[in-house]
Amino acid sequence: MQRDLVLALVEESGVDFDDGFWGDDSIRLDRGVLSLLASIVIESDWIASNDTLFPLLHPDESIGACEPSTARAARAWKQLRLPSLWMPRPPDTTGEALHSMFMLPSDAEPTPGQRAAYVATAGLDEPALTIIEDETGSGKTEAALMAAVNLARATGATGVFFGLPTQATSNGMFPRFAPWVGSLITGGAAPGVSLNLTHSKAVLNTDWRRISRLTESDTSTDADVFTNPEASASDVIGFRIGQGLPDDSRVAGETEDSGHRGQIFKRLKPGTHAWMSGRKKRLLSDFVIGTVDQLLMGAMRARHLMLRHSGLADKVVIIDEVHAADSTMRFFLTKALVWLGRWGVPVVVLTATLPPGQKRGLIESYQRGLSYRAERCTNTDQETSPITESVSAHGYGAVPDEHHPSSDDTPVYPALTVATASAVTLAPIARRASRPVDVQEISDDDATLIDTLRALSGDGGCFAVIRNSVSRVQSTAAFLRNEFGADTVTVAHSRFAASDRAAKDRTLLAAYGKNSTTRPAFSIVVASQVLEQSLDIDFDAMFTDMCPIDLLIQRLGRVHRHPDRTRPEPLARPLCFITGIEDETGESPTPTVPKFATDSEYVYGRHLLLRSLAALRSQCPGGTVTSPDDVAPLVHAVYSAGELGPAGWQPTMQEAYATAERKHAESRDLANRWATEPDVNLHGLDDWLNDNDGDPEDADPHNRERGSVRDGSESIEVLLVLTDGTGWRTLDWLPRTAGVPIPTDREVPWHIAEAVANSSVRLPFAMSRGTAGDAVITELEMLGVASWQRSPLLRGQLVLPLTPRTEPQSGEVIAVEDEDSQVPTYHGLVGKWTVVYDTENGLAAYPTAAQTDRQDAP
Repeated sequence: MQRDLVLALVEESGVDFDDGFWGDDSIRLDRGVLSLLASIVIESDWIASNDTLFPLLHPDESIGACEPSTARAARAWKQLRLPSLWMPRPPDTTGEALHSMFMLPSDAEPTPGQRAAYVATAGLDEPALTIIEDETGSGKTEAALMAAVNLARATGATGVFFGLPTQATSNGMFPRFAPWVGSLITGGAAPGVSLNLTHSKAVLNTDWRRISRLTESDTSTDADVFTNPEASASDVIGFRIGQGLPDDSRVAGETEDSGHRGQIFKRLKPGTHAWMSGRKKRLLSDFVIGTVDQLLMGAMRARHLMLRHSGLADKVVIIDEVHAADSTMRFFLTKALVWLGRWGVPVVVLTATLPPGQKRGLIESYQRGLSYRAERCTNTDQETSPITESVSAHGYGAVPDEHHPSSDDTPVYPALTVATASAVTLAPIARRASRPVDVQEISDDDATLIDTLRALSGDGGCFAVIRNSVSRVQSTAAFLRNEFGADTVTVAHSRFAASDRAAKDRTLLAAYGKNSTTRPAFSIVVASQVLEQSLDIDFDAMFTDMCPIDLLIQRLGRVHRHPDRTRPEPLARPLCFITGIEDETGESPTPTVPKFATDSEYVYGRHLLLRSLAALRSQCPGGTVTSPDDVAPLVHAVYSAGELGPAGWQPTMQEAYATAERKHAESRDLANRWATEPDVNLHGLDDWLNDNDGDPEDADPHNRERGSVRDGSESIEVLLVLTDGTGWRTLDWLPRTAGVPIPTDREVPWHIAEAVANSSVRLPFAMSRGTAGDAVITELEMLGVASWQRSPLLRGQLVLPLTPRTEPQSGEVIAVEDEDSQVPTYHGLVGKWTVVYDTENGLAAYPTAAQTDRQDAP
């Protein structure tokens, strides 16, 4: 039947296979082309299979009663109402771009990095990889968004994908991204474009849902779109034009004078399109923001990979906080860049710090993809262009700066790098004022931390204490609360329920954000690495566990981040104290080979920690790290191949290096099982079809056999519910659905399912690894509820019921001690583990059979 259908189509199309073109064996379509063609076929098939667009005939109806196929297709296409193409019209100057795209004061001026990125990309007429390396708080996000408009004009791109490290950072960026889309000018016939937030919990994001709900449409069935946000090919069709963005005046007008050479253009109207809301079609929207995983999975073999490719191939791609990527993510990023280069997709990479080897790897991958595009994959050994200095030795639009070296051997920072098919241009960005931070190592014990805090806080102050594991966060917060009072200490880490973590982020921004009007007189925030990522918050002083140097620089960027703030006299200079360093006898610090807190070595490995500490001590012997002056030298020293540290450290460092290399090789080998790129010798897509149905965010979250674009196995995610032994209810402290009974014998209403889905949290890795993790999954699966499988929010999820805790049971020791806490605590048993949760500390777990050692799972 398939053969007969193909022959019929060939006959209908009039293709002559005797023509010499079809017989030319040298003409082959590489994977970059085949993937996009396959996507068009899939999308066409799904549209044609939609019985809303193409109503089915009743069995009693005659085939002759059906209207002609051309008329049916025209009517369906009109009803589908796919969004218009964005035809970008960039403003003429950086200042115009800044003020037209962002809600800023009238006297706001572009930062040097913003000016550099806009000027450099305005002169391009070909695809390019643009890397912006600049200090924290320098406006890199705005620089990338402004540059994206120039890059779209240069390449014909009709949308933007913005990738961030986590769901939390994606959610946090969405309220900035959506208004930016609404500010853009188009020369197209209609201003409607599609907007999407893409990660596994996007439907729970209130900002995205508000834009989707506050819309207008002339398709009557659109009102039902949020009954099932996971709309499939046969579900509701309709385009929604957003009307509820924060600055309505910038998106509401049908037409307006843009001031571009006297022409009249229109501002975009971002909205949602129901057909593009399905899990596999989210990237097909014009403007998409989400986790960087969505891009990385574009280099992973999987069914329907071609749909992901189609969603990326017509966009400008922005990758934020690339320094936060682990080794597996970096591996897939290099593969993804080959694909993007093959399609001529312009890319903007944002980072505060980027090791030179990683930077070279990104450039080489992108240029290899560009060479495939230019030569149709005829030369896989083409060398990439060396990095050269820009003609402007002192930076884009900058005054001469004697601190910027002209030697290729000396690191340049801040810097803008632009890589095209034929050249790589590196130019310094004009520096802002230097910002020194006094850095001092202190002993890693409770008494030293308390004494230092007391000495500095006589006149108040806002302090951050960053630990490298959740268990260290929780134990530190417990003794600090006992010492300074529960109201003084706030905890932030990744092991809070989703709704509680979002509330934590809002609290932190309200108290320590740039526009805060409620900054505490004296406070201590004890947090994990979540403080490194995207939150624009400011502290007077910081205590941090030792970490790799590029991440340490990120953390230092949260000290005196907002320069105009009035601070207590003892904290007038930025201060940072390094903790978590021990010697082999437990004393800290010493000239012997240091050891680090066990959790720190588990997370980062001893190799990077030793090199980072050695660089810090040798490059900044006076105890001051100055940004931007010291940033590039420190990062280059740590990630170069040269010997670093005292002679007595070298045997230990060589052993640590060997261990790190072995782990990296294992990660690369595992990742390479699933990776794909537009290979010169491979012309089919057969090996994509059955190898991996894995989607790290959307597929079966408990499938241990699927590939992953991140290091290690994923921790286990559960949905927290409360129980008194007779039934389940939602969490007691939710704002609108507190303590609501959850039905288990029928389908869960949407508002209750939403409350349960917002109660997701990840268990500690100790509960998730290997056979222990398999046992936990098996036990939790036994609690599954059949009726929940009909809910798009609850389908396939694991549930962990918790009961209110009054007093510890006989022989039981609570993992997180807090004498003064009045917050209710809840607990549950999962196999050999006791799990404890409260809204102050988050989730903790410890082995039930070994309670007396009080060792919380890291």
